[in-house]
Amino acid sequence: MSPPIEERSPEDQPTRAKKRILYLCTQFPWPLDTGQKWVTFQDLKGLTRRFEIEVISYISDQESQSVERLMAGLSAQIPAAQFHSPVRHSIHQADRLYLKSFLVAKSVIRGVPYTISKYRSAEYVGQVAQQLRTTNYDALYIDHAHPSYVLKDLPHALIADIPVVYRAHDVLFETVGAFADQLGGVAGVFGRVQSKTYLSYERELWQASSLILTVTRRLRDQIRALEPQLADRIVHWPVPVDVQLPIDGESPTGAEVLYLGTVRYPTNLTGLRWFIKNCWPKVLEAVPEATFHVAGKGSELLNVNDDSIHLHGYVDDPRPLYARANALVVPLFSGSGIRVKILDSVSHGVPVVTTTVGHAGLEITENQEVLVANDADRFAEHLIKLLRDPGYASGISNNGVQFLKDFHSRELADEVVDTFADQLAGPLV
Repeated sequence: MSPPIEERSPEDQPTRAKKRILYLCTQFPWPLDTGQKWVTFQDLKGLTRRFEIEVISYISDQESQSVERLMAGLSAQIPAAQFHSPVRHSIHQADRLYLKSFLVAKSVIRGVPYTISKYRSAEYVGQVAQQLRTTNYDALYIDHAHPSYVLKDLPHALIADIPVVYRAHDVLFETVGAFADQLGGVAGVFGRVQSKTYLSYERELWQASSLILTVTRRLRDQIRALEPQLADRIVHWPVPVDVQLPIDGESPTGAEVLYLGTVRYPTNLTGLRWFIKNCWPKVLEAVPEATFHVAGKGSELLNVNDDSIHLHGYVDDPRPLYARANALVVPLFSGSGIRVKILDSVSHGVPVVTTTVGHAGLEITENQEVLVANDADRFAEHLIKLLRDPGYASGISNNGVQFLKDFHSRELADEVVDTFADQLAGPLV
């Protein structure tokens, strides 16, 4: 993800008394190397305009080696928030078969979905409980479904009188169900069972929430359709995106195609392999000088032997890659939520080629703000036209920038925070 913009000057900050929120998330939102971290980072910046925020999060084993540096970096970017020492949690040990089997069995017994159950941590719950016992908060904020298990593990007396605000990034039962259909076999059967568990769990979470803030209007409408009696509690809070076009306004030369994102996620890896096998040869046939650049954690998993494909791994600052890119690809066939990589690319003036699933949740007009195709021939055709016709590419880029201004401006996001802050002065429900 792109480095954040500078904080607003003090004179721009409201002077009204601020309510206090205990903010729970699983991913420590620094560095901005995943889309979820990027959304959490932007949310925290928006909330600190009107609220005093205290954050409890996790940190991975690898990141824990430099926790002080990471905390200092995040605090410098969002000085108005207080970040408690993140809880070390070996979540990725769940990749070990014996531990995964144990967690799967435990999730079935408890009726808590596997990918939520595996985040359970007694230390995390203890830290949350300690804060609730010693500090009066006006709301408990649950960022994503993953830390929501605390609502079951905390003593009821601690949370009985505190409003719960849930930031919904997606509907997990839909995501898991679609992925299960792709897997097939025994894994697919288990995935479909888990999808039903997710639906039951998410409905309980929605009903327990005094306010649900969705990242997309599509997600808002989905939850309202499933729980119409909660319609007044469900509000779309757009993720703000700042346009970061090159100062000189010049279009990149060459023929570089970019992918930016965490490659090790199964849905991302599957889509990239599809693109490299089925689309990239067609692009090279039409534009022999084209090169494909993959930047993100786990890019080595692609294991390609092709001089036209360059694997960069994780990059701290993607701006040089954006500056050279003629197009970005997002080949996804399952998943939900919001595609931060699309918003980030468009904000840098780089046109995007994606699938119907890839842009789900974004209120775009297909083939105007971004180019969309679900089959390899059409996907390659879109890319070839962008690489061959700079004027056409510029038009798509300009449309995308206008889309950001219309649907993802900081002003729109701030309006929701202001309304939420005003509502919190009284009962939310």
